[in-house]
Amino acid sequence: MKLIFDLILLTSIIVIGITVVTQEGMLLFWVREWAEEKKSKIFDALIRCIWCMSSVWSLIGFLFASLIGVINHFSWHLIFIYPIVVCGSSFVSGFFWTLYKKIEIQIKVYENEEQNLFFDLKDRKAKYKRETTNHH
Repeated sequence: MKLIFDLILLTSIIVIGITVVTQEGMLLFWVREWAEEKKSKIFDALIRCIWCMSSVWSLIGFLFASLIGVINHFSWHLIFIYPIVVCGSSFVSGFFWTLYKKIEIQIKVYENEEQNLFFDLKDRKAKYKRETTNHH
């Protein structure tokens, strides 16, 4: 059971890392732009869709796990673990990425509300000054 959680965690870290490094303003954004121009569905699993990426990148997760000693030896039971790891890492990475994007959107909304409130107060102050100077 620990092996499954370790593999899900490693694969999710890889998927989220690839997603972050291919976002706008990051080092490999050009790869995402190139992939978005292509019409092939394989690019969904490679770069475009965080929910789909685990289906491909979990193979790298298994390789990485064997290199760092999480998988000590390859045996037949890894074949049965693989679909669980794909589904689990898809859920974990998709959930946390969606949560991150939701928080990012809320921060932008809050910043816009703060700006609007500032300018609204500034306009009301100017309007109040005009009204008080007109009455005197």
